[in-house]
Amino acid sequence: HLARRNMPFGALFGEVARRPRLFLTVNAVLYGAFFFFACLAPAVPVANMRLNGLVASEFQDGSLSYVGEAYAGGEVLKAAGATFLHNFGVATVLFTFLPSLLIPFAGAFKTALSFSLVGFAMAPIWTGMASGFSFHCITMVLELEAYIVASFAVILLPVYVLLGLSKGPFGAHLLSGLRLFGSAVITTAVMLAVAALYEAATLILRSEERRV
Repeated sequence: HLARRNMPFGALFGEVARRPRLFLTVNAVLYGAFFFFACLAPAVPVANMRLNGLVASEFQDGSLSYVGEAYAGGEVLKAAGATFLHNFGVATVLFTFLPSLLIPFAGAFKTALSFSLVGFAMAPIWTGMASGFSFHCITMVLELEAYIVASFAVILLPVYVLLGLSKGPFGAHLLSGLRLFGSAVITTAVMLAVAALYEAATLILRSEERRV
């Protein structure tokens, strides 16, 4: 049991086992936001169209153009690397984990906003959209669950700090919170790496099939 706890994933999995209700609640809240805004999209199709246009422009000429260029090049590993760089390096580390070290729960609130926007943007309300999800749904499940894992960790870190301040010993509680935090970073990295490789392979191979 001690060896398992010391494994890179052990702190996270152990915490999920100890707090299953909290983990399920985080899943329910974030997926709830995703599906609520996906169901809202048909009522405001113009807003959905504009948001999708904004997203497309980001991949073409904006801050995500390096991802679009990687996919346009048709190299799976290069596209997977660009996807991983954004999903893990930017969306997870820079905008979820790091802010949460300074502002409690910041990463969880950011993730809730992201789930809402993604649900709204990806609602299959336009002709041909649903067919593209046959492969992409697997990518989405891996990516979204990785962001949920990150949110679970950033929610618990300030909880451990408060427990240390109120019940003590502070150092032991802080160390437990940081172990969970580090375990979540490693776990999300693995999940998002697998998702990025799968997404790059399926999108590029499907694109080549269409050309043929």
